[in-house]
Amino acid sequence: MGFLRKGGIVIVCLALFISFVMMNLFFVMSSSLKFENIQPQIKPILKEVMYGSIEPAEVESSFEFMKLHCQQGNTDYVVNSGDYSLSLPCEDILTKDSGTLVDSQIDKFIADNYYKKYECVFWQCFGQADVPYFLVSDMSYNYFKSKFYISLLVSAILIALIFFLVEFKRNTLILTGSLLAVSGLLFAKLSIFASFISDENLLSILSIIFTQAYKIFLITFILGIVLIGVGIGLKIWGSRQDSNSKVKRK
Repeated sequence: MGFLRKGGIVIVCLALFISFVMMNLFFVMSSSLKFENIQPQIKPILKEVMYGSIEPAEVESSFEFMKLHCQQGNTDYVVNSGDYSLSLPCEDILTKDSGTLVDSQIDKFIADNYYKKYECVFWQCFGQADVPYFLVSDMSYNYFKSKFYISLLVSAILIALIFFLVEFKRNTLILTGSLLAVSGLLFAKLSIFASFISDENLLSILSIIFTQAYKIFLITFILGIVLIGVGIGLKIWGSRQDSNSKVKRK
């Protein structure tokens, strides 16, 4: 019976470790894909890709003419520069200064694409475009957040199983904390895994998706250490209580 109990503990602990890794992974992705985290990360990239060749001086020099153009009842003004064109809504031209026009359009572009409604479900979206931009969207955020809650529930069930399997219940906290801390270590050095990716587009997307990795590592690692500390403290306290009980009996 003792052998079966120990074997069961090993199997459940292994399953809990895997569950913790997946939970941390989904936690990192969902946290990184919040709009307030996505926007400042992707804005410089889009600004360079979309409007890098359009000189700010061109917008400035044409700003008064833009206003006149919009006051004549037009809805937008198109700035052409080489192979690129920038369409500026008259609503923004008449209410903003020239320095914030481009920034406002990039912010709008990011928000429109982040909250875009995709016709495909998450995994079906792969393969429908050469670059999976849907990965940095509200759809992906909600997908990974739901997976995080599922893995959190699975982890809680496995922790309960460990509690029933271990002989000394206080060891549950020590085992759980140890597994949580070790699982968090995997997210401290994700740059090592990134070095194996050669596709620059995919690498730039993944760098955005994992921006919160180190923060989540710190949270899980510290929480794991705290659980270990509490477990050890309870174990010492329990041992003293047992010793005092034996002394009183004598």
